[in-house]
Amino acid sequence: MEEYPLTIFEEYMFRDDTPAYPMDSFRRLSFRGKLRKEAFQKALEETWEQHPLVLCRVRKKVGGGWVWTPAEKKPVVEWKKATPEDFNESGFPWVTPLPLTREAGLRVLVLEQDEPSETQVLFQFHHSTSDGIGEMQFLSDWLLAYGIRTGILPKETPRRQLDATALRKRGTYGWGIRRYLKFFPDIFKTGNRLIYRSPIPLFPHRVISTQTPVGKYPYIRFLEFSREKTAYYLRQAKENGVTLNDLVLRDLFLTIDQWRKENGWERLDGWTRLTMPMNIRVAWHEKMPAANAVSFVFLDRRKRDLQDAGQLLREIHQETEWIKTHDQRYVFLLSLKACKYLLGGMRWMLKSRKCRSTCVVSNLGRVLENLPFPRNAAGNYELGSAELYQVDAAPPIRPRSLLSFSVLTYGSRLRLCLRYDEHFLSLSQADSLLGIFGRQMGAESRTK
Repeated sequence: MEEYPLTIFEEYMFRDDTPAYPMDSFRRLSFRGKLRKEAFQKALEETWEQHPLVLCRVRKKVGGGWVWTPAEKKPVVEWKKATPEDFNESGFPWVTPLPLTREAGLRVLVLEQDEPSETQVLFQFHHSTSDGIGEMQFLSDWLLAYGIRTGILPKETPRRQLDATALRKRGTYGWGIRRYLKFFPDIFKTGNRLIYRSPIPLFPHRVISTQTPVGKYPYIRFLEFSREKTAYYLRQAKENGVTLNDLVLRDLFLTIDQWRKENGWERLDGWTRLTMPMNIRVAWHEKMPAANAVSFVFLDRRKRDLQDAGQLLREIHQETEWIKTHDQRYVFLLSLKACKYLLGGMRWMLKSRKCRSTCVVSNLGRVLENLPFPRNAAGNYELGSAELYQVDAAPPIRPRSLLSFSVLTYGSRLRLCLRYDEHFLSLSQADSLLGIFGRQMGAESRTK
């Protein structure tokens, strides 16, 4: 396999990885019943051969620069009987950080239990290896391979055709000088806001050393809505001429504001910033294996902007549409390049102690869609004797950004996954955030 230089985004994810705040993301598939171990392993091996970056580690070249190089060993796969000690206080399986300079950027943990018969499969990806869309593509390909190997699906089942050579262009998006000039004023304005505007965290707190070893992480809690409630939110979005993502963003701003009121921070003012990953795949990425083709966009609001929920929703929709039509999703990558090539490197940015974002919100949409497995009455896939009843996801959290949300829909059920910083937030505080969020989304007047 050839070596690939790290893209600017991959380098940022790699260099921002610290002992206290590992740069990894998680995908968990929960099954009722048991999976067939040999077929599981063979399907996994087949899948990671199709996605070369998950087989790589990062090394530093002589003379500087970082490259992907094949890891000496295949990704770690651990299969064990679940015990209470395998779960942290939040009820999520705990792991240790993934050292990307020493091993491949993927680990898999399988936890089985007998009564009731369940299997949890936890995929731990380093964020330098892939973004959320690439990770979900990897899971889809693995499920298909497993279905074919177990005879649940016929051998002639169509598979996604991947082209590893597309990885050479994973950091290329078709920008030319005309495009730069067309959107330069908007790009300059947004870039200036990123550099000079300082958002505030959920609440003031002392920053721990980034070299502090992390404990039994990750800490993640969940909130799921029924199929009926999810359909109701979709109707509300349609009637208001907005997207479900717009509703989620609006209600998250209101949730943070309400949580601050209930926890003694009602006078806290400043810019609350939600950071959204945005897919930036173009035509030549269509057959690309799992990788990063993503950037970040940012929504900022002050306390006084949150007084009228209807107006807030309209403004968020207008802003998200403007982001799409004015190439704002590329601004963060351009800012990284400016830091590296014009400001003497990104070290000053990585070492900054200021808050970069209040919260990350990753909307994965409808996940694992259109797989050829039969669905049961609950809308869940049936894989022989195993039922895939739940899908979870969690992006990393960073210093001062105490929260990250993943929003996804599986089986026509909307699910919110909250990863929180256990150094500063308790389990009950995390649950209270989710409770407020649920009440916000359940308030019909909020979308009027």
